[in-house]
Amino acid sequence: MRKPIISITMGDPAGIGAEIIVKALSNKKIYKRSKPVVIGSKIVMKDALSFIPSSLMLNIIEDISQIKGEFGTINLIDLHNIQLD
Repeated sequence: MRKPIISITMGDPAGIGAEIIVKALSNKKIYKRSKPVVIGSKIVMKDALSFIPSSLMLNIIEDISQIKGEFGTINLIDLHNIQLD
């Protein structure tokens, strides 16, 4: 069975979306049925990973052909639109 690619938008960078994504993608069942890819900020997702106990790692991609459809990896298209000053 070919697994569909599911896009997940991170939402407001000052909100809780990134943390919810980390918790959701900590569930192995998601990877059995789909290839999730997050669209958002690498900075914010790294921050969320530091708050939520998880063994997940970021896989920064520029093209969907780079998606790793395996548990333990959060595929992320970084929009490069967040600057922490």
